[in-house]
Amino acid sequence: MNFSTSSIRSKIWLCVLIALIGFLVATMSSFYANIKQYQNLSQLQKEYYPLASLGLQLMNTLELQTEGYEDAFMIGEQSLAVEANEIKGKILALIDNILNFVRNSSSCPLREKDIMAIRQEYLTFATLAEKIYSHPGIENLSRDKQKEIRELGLMQGALMQGFKSISDQLDNSLIGQIEKTKKKSLSTMVLLGSLFITAFLLVGLIVDRVASRLLVTPLSRIRDNIKRFSLGQNTIQPPAIEDSDEIGHLAMAFWEMTEDLKITTVSKRYVDNIIRNMSGALIVLKPDMTIQTVSQQTVELFSYTEEELLGLHMDVLFSHGDDDEISADKIASIVVDGAVKTLEATCRTREGHVFPAHFSGSSMYNEAGELQGIICVFNDITELKNAEKKLTEMAHYDTLTGLANRNLFFQSLDHAILDAKRHNRILALLYLDLDKFKPINDRWSHDIGDLVLQEIGKRLEELTRADDTVARMGGDEFIVLLNSLNEAGDAERIAEKIIGKIAEPIQINKYSHILGVSVGISIFPANGDSMEDLIVQADMAMYQAKKNGGSCLFNAKNLNYS
Repeated sequence: MNFSTSSIRSKIWLCVLIALIGFLVATMSSFYANIKQYQNLSQLQKEYYPLASLGLQLMNTLELQTEGYEDAFMIGEQSLAVEANEIKGKILALIDNILNFVRNSSSCPLREKDIMAIRQEYLTFATLAEKIYSHPGIENLSRDKQKEIRELGLMQGALMQGFKSISDQLDNSLIGQIEKTKKKSLSTMVLLGSLFITAFLLVGLIVDRVASRLLVTPLSRIRDNIKRFSLGQNTIQPPAIEDSDEIGHLAMAFWEMTEDLKITTVSKRYVDNIIRNMSGALIVLKPDMTIQTVSQQTVELFSYTEEELLGLHMDVLFSHGDDDEISADKIASIVVDGAVKTLEATCRTREGHVFPAHFSGSSMYNEAGELQGIICVFNDITELKNAEKKLTEMAHYDTLTGLANRNLFFQSLDHAILDAKRHNRILALLYLDLDKFKPINDRWSHDIGDLVLQEIGKRLEELTRADDTVARMGGDEFIVLLNSLNEAGDAERIAEKIIGKIAEPIQINKYSHILGVSVGISIFPANGDSMEDLIVQADMAMYQAKKNGGSCLFNAKNLNYS
């Protein structure tokens, strides 16, 4: 085949074929390397990741059992001791899982006799704990029982050290495997990188030779005409078109286009002067969405110089907010059917400052109906957005504490009830009324009282989860929405923590005071399945707690409706 006289399509396909062969070789090599890497990671995930988590689970489960015993001992609740005893089976199961892995693995750093020793130590600990906490309570402790408790504490510490040693060894084993995999990956990457570079250089050399001979030289004439046209000089008419050469057709078509532009293009100086002196951030775009003309207000709004903006793609001025009605990639499709006004957009300055803006735009067409450009106008609406945000905060948040107000709380409770019904979940309301708060206002002024309420709000938020809601209902009354509880009893445990936290001394400036809180609890669905029922039940329970002397909780399930 004589490439000098063949079609441009054949020449291009020859270059593409050479590039594809090089790409195929590099891709197959990369594919093989990725398969090996996948196999190594799969082995790591299957054998070592689950094992590494068992040590941490052992420590966490032992801590959970110990906390259960301590709560049972301090509160005197037999049920808590029974729950703690039931955790024994979980811990033994975890130890047995590790033991089975040690027996079946040749690379595990743990020894079977060490695991058996830890297992026996835990059985001894669990037996002593069941004996001590079979009758929980701190009253009338005998010396023998005190001695047993000290022994149990020492055993607990030793067990925790043993579990930690197991966890550390398992973690180190995982880290060792990861380091080994990393070294293999690094070696593979170096080899693969060398192969890619070699293939790239080889393909580049071949393509450069072919392209220089068959494409670059014929196209250089077109390039020279483009340069002359950009400088405002007359272009040179190409030689006669050869039927077999598309490059000749391209050269002639470009020359004819430049001749037509001499007739149809007029001076833009007058229009540019008008645009630069207009009010508002005005931008004229080319059909390819690059900036053609800007006003002085655009320069000031976006902190660019005019020279920096000209020729840039419109996308640099947008920050792409999730709620935007307009963005750079939407402008052409939105304005194609006519003018648009006051669509919201998120814009970005040269320094990276992001601000909201209203966008208006319209298209410009020539007599043939072809798109010549797009006129865009931007107006900064930062002050408007700040005002809207402040109004929203005033409508949904308590101005004193920053907590949710009644309106936002009712919305959250309504949504939580619907979600609980849909997923069969438990939720709870804690209705709180501060005890001993009135003397603060009477003795030290309402300003000090406001600071105390702010501190109470902070303490309540510290004791709740991110998906719970803490709201101020007014005065010294607060309400807490607890979502997705595991059981109804969790509400009382959280309420007890709140009572303890509120009872801690509050130091405001030079004043110190100790408050109490009465807490009423209602549970969904046990005490009602509507928002009104749950609030009324929690309110009634709170007043019953007040009657009982305050600084305590009362569950709506214990209300005597007679």
